[in-house]
Amino acid sequence: MAAKAYGEMGFRSVDQNLHFGKMGEIDLIVEDPAIPLLVFCEVKLRSDPSFAPAIGAVDVRKQQRIRKMARCFLMKNPRFNDHFVRFDVCEVVPDEKGHYRVNLFPEAF
Repeated sequence: MAAKAYGEMGFRSVDQNLHFGKMGEIDLIVEDPAIPLLVFCEVKLRSDPSFAPAIGAVDVRKQQRIRKMARCFLMKNPRFNDHFVRFDVCEVVPDEKGHYRVNLFPEAF
């Protein structure tokens, strides 16, 4: 759902659920080649809309791990060296009809 939301805004999917061993994983990487911009996105699913916003669940420690994984990704993928980098959080929450809503928090950290 998060990748689809970015796609509707003109972004192109680069990778999803990219694992970095014990460091963790990057949920979603998308690109806007026109800028050029590379977005590393942490996706949080909220099963109940009354839960605290997803952006609060990405604490400083998690942010540091995501930045470290992003550096690893960029070292292995030099074709993105000319891209600006942004870190987003995406929240997926159910509505009252059982559908899901995607809330994007660009430049979350």
